[in-house]
Amino acid sequence: MKIGTILVVDDEEPIRVSLRRYLGEFGYRAVAVADAEEALKAAERRRFDLGIIDMRLPGMNGDTLILRLRAMDPAMRFLIHTGSGEYELPPALRRIGLGSAHVLHKPLLDMRLLLDAIAGLEAMGGDNG
Repeated sequence: MKIGTILVVDDEEPIRVSLRRYLGEFGYRAVAVADAEEALKAAERRRFDLGIIDMRLPGMNGDTLILRLRAMDPAMRFLIHTGSGEYELPPALRRIGLGSAHVLHKPLLDMRLLLDAIAGLEAMGGDNG
C-alpha cells in the first residue's frame, strides 16, 4: 500500500516543522500538529495513511493516541518517534502489529532511516507490523 498522507504529532515545533518539510520533499502530504487533541481533530477531517507519533505529548500520551487513531481508522499505520532511550512498546501496541522496527529514536541523525521505515511499511501491504 502506497503511503501518501502522513500525520506528524510532536510537541516540539522544530521537529514538527522539519519532519513535515522533509517528508514534503519526497512527495508525501504531511500535516503536523502539536498534541493528541489536534491529531484527533485532524483525523476526523481527513484520512491519513501513516502517523508519526511522539510518545511524550501534553495531555494524552502517544501510546493512547495511537490506539485512539487506530480505532478511528484500522488501516492507518504508525511509526513511533521518541526521545526516550528507555521506551518499550506496550503489549497493546504490539497487539496491533507494532514492533521494534516501528520505533525511531530522536535525534534522527540520518533521516534516511525515516524514509526506510516508511518504505518498509509500504512493502508490508495492509499490516502495520
